[in-house]
Amino acid sequence: MERCHLCRRWINEQEVCRRLLPVSQSHGVMLSAVPGVSFFVHKALVSLCPACDAAIAAQQRPGLGGWLILCVLGILTLALVEWLCAAIVDGIWVAWHEGDYKVVAFLLGLAGVSGARLARRVRASRVRVNPAVEVVEAPPRHKGSGSR
Repeated sequence: MERCHLCRRWINEQEVCRRLLPVSQSHGVMLSAVPGVSFFVHKALVSLCPACDAAIAAQQRPGLGGWLILCVLGILTLALVEWLCAAIVDGIWVAWHEGDYKVVAFLLGLAGVSGARLARRVRASRVRVNPAVEVVEAPPRHKGSGSR
């Protein structure tokens, strides 16, 4: 006999449903050369009665509302990015034709720095490097050991 993790009722071995659920959370603040904040949700395999398992399954079922909100936010983000790019290009065009080259240099620098930061962020997200892992170099090979 086991107890349900949520309602604490006793359940038979045949009726036990197991599900990976969050059981605790922890957070911490690290003060060092690089300060940081951590927040972890710890998950574990827990025993549930059939009623609690059905209730959790109904909560975790994806709905149409979440997808609708995600699509609307995506479209709004794309429209904002397009509007900002058009505004910068139009500002460069107008400033160039009026002979205001300082504004042109500023807008080109703004676009270049933003583009470089975006490219660096995309490149960093593709290659995950763990700074805590120590890099150990291979021992040097001797010239005399080796087959020809």
